[in-house]
Amino acid sequence: MPPSTPLLKRWPKPRVVFEASMNWHLLFEVLEQSVPVEHLTLATPFKTRIIAEAQVKTDKIDARILTLLLLAGLVSNEHIPCREIRHRI
Repeated sequence: MPPSTPLLKRWPKPRVVFEASMNWHLLFEVLEQSVPVEHLTLATPFKTRIIAEAQVKTDKIDARILTLLLLAGLVSNEHIPCREIRHRI
């Protein structure tokens, strides 16, 4: 893992969850430089229905719901291929 970053100074063992969207791989590549890959979770948007069905949709609300689902172990996650395969696509 690279030298400590501000993220790791504030939260030494962060767990990160984010939705699989069009550019998820760009965010993943930035995060994997400072967060252990096993702490990164790519959520399946189709299976995260609670967010899709919410009456009030904002990024802040979606992030809070994803966090609560991650803490409860209820995130349906996508497979993240290795770097070599991601760069072939």
